[in-house]
Amino acid sequence: MEKNAAAFSMGDAVNRDYHTARFPELAPFEQPSAYKSSFAHRMKQRTEDMLQGVFEEIPIALHQLWGDESIWQRRGLGEDIPYLMARCAARLFVGEELCKNDAWLQITQEVTRGLVLASIHLQMVPYYLRPVAWRFLPSCRRIRLHIRKALSLVEPVVEQRRLLAEKKGYKAEHEDVVDWFQQIGADGDNLARAFPQLQLCVASTAVGDLMLQVFNNLCTHPDTMIMLRKEVMRVLQKHNGSITIAALKELKHMDSFLKETLRLKPTAPIIMGRKAVRDVTFDDGTYIPKGTYVSVSQLNLLDDKIYTSARTFEPTRFLDKAQFATSSIDNLVWGHGQSACAGRFFTSYAVKMTLVHVLLKYEFELAPDSVQPDPLGLPAADLLRAEDRATMKIRRRRSSDKLFA
Repeated sequence: MEKNAAAFSMGDAVNRDYHTARFPELAPFEQPSAYKSSFAHRMKQRTEDMLQGVFEEIPIALHQLWGDESIWQRRGLGEDIPYLMARCAARLFVGEELCKNDAWLQITQEVTRGLVLASIHLQMVPYYLRPVAWRFLPSCRRIRLHIRKALSLVEPVVEQRRLLAEKKGYKAEHEDVVDWFQQIGADGDNLARAFPQLQLCVASTAVGDLMLQVFNNLCTHPDTMIMLRKEVMRVLQKHNGSITIAALKELKHMDSFLKETLRLKPTAPIIMGRKAVRDVTFDDGTYIPKGTYVSVSQLNLLDDKIYTSARTFEPTRFLDKAQFATSSIDNLVWGHGQSACAGRFFTSYAVKMTLVHVLLKYEFELAPDSVQPDPLGLPAADLLRAEDRATMKIRRRRSSDKLFA
């Protein structure tokens, strides 16, 4: 299929689902190819440097969320984990100015939920009436309000960075996406330049859902938590207590655990939606007429013919396989080839770094009266979401003090 990639348009499929071409307010979700190309290029060349700010933010955010008390406290996973990962992603996408801003973190999550809801409601309306529905449906009015509010928060940051970039000799301590767009000379006014930051932060909310499922699985499989903690301690001792990209790459049990978590509960059961822009005939004779919308099913992830006991959580299933963020034709949770997720390695390192801090600094378990999470997730429209009603007990581990300052 890779050789026929040019025959299928992602943009047209996104427009069908999210109406980005008909309603200007949804333009941030069109994923301009120039932005995606720049993002992927920078992440590939400067991964470690770009992640330094994120790595600095993780322990700060954890301390503010859960503190240093050795007394058990009850916390809602559905509130804490998406907030934690949204804050880490915001450090990269919008920098220090907004990553600690609760209004920004809240509004990006509201935009994500609102976008899905508004698109579903619009699809229930006849095509020719959608412009009217867009103006008057409550869900559509809310998404317009949320987008305007989000852009009003990020636009001043973009303007401030533009002024700084004009100063001779200016160099950011840790570059973020706002700096990148100043450097590539993104066209348009400040509002247009603010769109990519909103777009990327919205896209990153999927990381929060992944991390929520990770915590669900750790809470329901305490033996896995112990296994991962031992691995982290062994690798950190080898690297003199320093958490580097090289150290994170050595966490093979963690890679396997994360791949298994995403296998059982991917983002959606059907992915890679595309529209054929010309007639296509595959090598096996399958014919796709021009104008046909196609997508890829992920039901093979739960097929016993492919995975032994496919519906059973096996944290070491992928122990001898590639890293968590590696894409393959057999497992398309990251996409594949030219369509592979540009931020998958950022996601992998950010998730693994967060887990290193959490496993060594805290001990946690499901509260006795908590909802029991399902490793397969829960259906939500055309997506799969992690159980967000679970409650955990958490406290600081004192034995971690020797490894962390």
